Parts: sequence; structure tokens; C-alpha cells
Amino acid sequence: MRTKAAAINGVLGMVLHKIPIKFPKLRIGCIEAGSMWTPFVAYDLKRQAFRQKGRESAGVLGVPQIELPSNVFKDNRIYVTCQVDEDLPYILKTVGEDNLMVGSDYTHRDPSMELEFRKELQARADKGDISQAAVQKILYDNPKAFYAL
Repeated sequence: MRTKAAAINGVLGMVLHKIPIKFPKLRIGCIEAGSMWTPFVAYDLKRQAFRQKGRESAGVLGVPQIELPSNVFKDNRIYVTCQVDEDLPYILKTVGEDNLMVGSDYTHRDPSMELEFRKELQARADKGDISQAAVQKILYDNPKAFYAL
């Protein structure tokens, strides 16, 4: 994916229109878009919620009142694949350890292919860049939860 706009607009639209609330068993996956866009989404939703405060109606654009949970990704069951060289400590502050996962693509070769993802992620944990728990969750626990395995 050359642009992250589809992931950004998709997540914003689903959260703003309360799709995860309407479908409480739905798990949403943003695959092959990296994860550097997630802090922007969290910021934008917080900004919109703040600007809506005190208004009684949905406003000109028809956006329902926003009631944001403490972690918009975890509480809305939004899972995001990350790339090993992204700013994972920063992203983990926004998304949390429970909703990042590895995105592997065995069917074709492309520039985002990361054959050494597991080894490189472990090396980042060994340096103290991210926690060992985050590695376990990104590689195993979170994909298992997302795909209901």
C-alpha cells in the first residue's frame, strides 16, 4: 500500500460511527499498512472528541457524539500489523501491546517483506527497545486473538 489513507480513514470512520460498538464480536485488522499512522488516528479522535464537548447535536457533518475509551485500538478490537523498523516504543504507547501483530505475506515478494522479522524484533527486545512481553504478543498472542485461533 503506497498510502496509509485507507487505513486512517477506515479506522476513523468505523470508530466515529460506532461500528465496533454495534458489532461487539467484530475484530478489525489493518494489514500491510504499517503502524506509524496509529498515533495520528488516536490524536485526531481525541481532538474531535474535545471539539465536540458541550455540543448536543451531531454537528454539520452528521458525526455522532464521540465517547473515546482510554485505548481506542484495544477497546474497539482494532489490530494493526507493524514493521520491525518502525518506532515501536512510540507506537506501543498509542496502540498498546495487545493490538500490534506481525504481518507476514508468504504469497508474493514485495518491498515490505521482512523474512527476519522475528529475529530483528527479538534483537530490539534484547537491547531494551521494547519488552519481551511485546515480542510474545506481536508474534503470537495478538495474531492468535485476531484470527480467533
